[in-house]
Amino acid sequence: MEEQLHIQATELEKAIEETQTLKIQILNQSNFCASLGAVLGNLAWRASRFPEIVDIWVSGLQNKVREFLSIVSGSFVAFISTYETSIPPTNNVEYQFVLGLLGIVTNISSTPKGREFLITSQNGRDLVEKIIKFMPNFLSIASGTHSLMRLMLMILYNVSMNNTGLSCLFEFRVAGVLSRCLEEDTLSEELQLLCLRILQSITYDLKDPKYIEDLTTSISIRNIKNIVVNGQNETCSVAKEVIKQLQESLRFKVIQ
Repeated sequence: MEEQLHIQATELEKAIEETQTLKIQILNQSNFCASLGAVLGNLAWRASRFPEIVDIWVSGLQNKVREFLSIVSGSFVAFISTYETSIPPTNNVEYQFVLGLLGIVTNISSTPKGREFLITSQNGRDLVEKIIKFMPNFLSIASGTHSLMRLMLMILYNVSMNNTGLSCLFEFRVAGVLSRCLEEDTLSEELQLLCLRILQSITYDLKDPKYIEDLTTSISIRNIKNIVVNGQNETCSVAKEVIKQLQESLRFKVIQ
């Protein structure tokens, strides 16, 4: 029995060593994949700055683009779940990977064909919904979110220029999320301006009573008026335009 116990202890020790070795290999492989993804993502991000490249993607590689949007959605949610209390440094490979993915989606949404494909594809709609849903998570994190939020807001702004996309933004209650962002004292001037530009876009020539009701109950006019007083020139100008368009919509609602 002592001999058997010795043999089993030896085998257990070998198994533990093998397990540790496998863990190290998996970690190395994971780091390699993340690094590779970050590099390729950033390269594709740069390439997608050319509208003709995006048009080729959405015209001839639709299945691949749909698959890509699904990957972006899954990676985005996994990143938030992993770093829900503290975003890693911007030079972190996982950060760069997600940043590159969102950068590509931003460039896709910047062209008419690209944003039409994005918002009419189920995977694209799901991604836009997740961006709106999880944006408040970034507000609770003190630092490291500026670059990511900038791309998220740019995607929403681009989507707002598409009629179908505009309907989706209302459906996903984007106004309430933007209003909450504007209430944050720590929000940078650039992000504040992007939030206001989205509000400016979705309130332009707004005549649907259902959407008007949603906006007036979701947006804090008082907060936007404070921005008019305290904001810089461009931010102040856009804030004034948002208030003006909301007031015009309210008059239309009374006529209805």
